[in-house]
Amino acid sequence: MLVDLDPQAHASLHLGLALDEKDPSTYQVLTENLPIERARYAVDDNLWVSPAHIDLAAAEMELSGEVGREIILRECLSRDADKFDYLIIDCPPSLGVLTLNALTTVSEVFLPLQPH
Repeated sequence: MLVDLDPQAHASLHLGLALDEKDPSTYQVLTENLPIERARYAVDDNLWVSPAHIDLAAAEMELSGEVGREIILRECLSRDADKFDYLIIDCPPSLGVLTLNALTTVSEVFLPLQPH
């Protein structure tokens, strides 16, 4: 499963997911306590995506005063009935609330970089 936490939503878009305003995304998962299974879409055999939306840019500010804001994603995934072999989280290129949620959720981190 892929969880896209980057407000630019490039991972979601490259997998063919372009959301409307009303479609559930990781924004609602983080800010409205929406169960992640309601914001997950099958894009291929054995590949599910919880897509990003531009509204995630506002989530940084909206969650700034929340207690436990850095573990919202971890708690949400722990309540998910479906278990996946792999979880990939695409993060924004900053160390804000969204990236902290990813870091507190995973046990391994890969940092892909362009050598230039």
